[in-house]
Amino acid sequence: MKFLQNSNSKSITVQVFLALVSVNISSCSASNSQVQKLAEANIELMNRAQTDYYIETNRFSANVIEKQNLPIKPGGTEFTYKTDIQPNLAFSYALSEKPYYQSIVGGAFAFKDAEGRPYVRTILCRAKQTGSQSISPPSNEKTCGDGTKQIEQ
Repeated sequence: MKFLQNSNSKSITVQVFLALVSVNISSCSASNSQVQKLAEANIELMNRAQTDYYIETNRFSANVIEKQNLPIKPGGTEFTYKTDIQPNLAFSYALSEKPYYQSIVGGAFAFKDAEGRPYVRTILCRAKQTGSQSISPPSNEKTCGDGTKQIEQ
């Protein structure tokens, strides 16, 4: 779980993370472990982008990949990426397209501090089973959903 808060400008953390993730890993030369780690990094990136977007606009984005110009292809051969939002939370998914990968889900949960300033807490979870196209979202910013386990960030 991470506590993320920033000003109205984009955070340097997301920009640096974008640079790191933008390294294109080819599925032909990447090991399964590297592809799995890239999916986890992409969901963490989506969580961070949702955090920035929420702090700037006071809402989450259903199109965070496009709105924040993330270097992630929504449809792919290894994982399909999607986002579900509600007023105070956003779930980002990397759904496994192969029987040997584990699906990933990230959750971004919005709160307000005592002075009414917004902040976001995130969580990253991995399916316990491989090849799963469905994955339960986190229950809250501290608890992964059924059939998933938390990934340390």
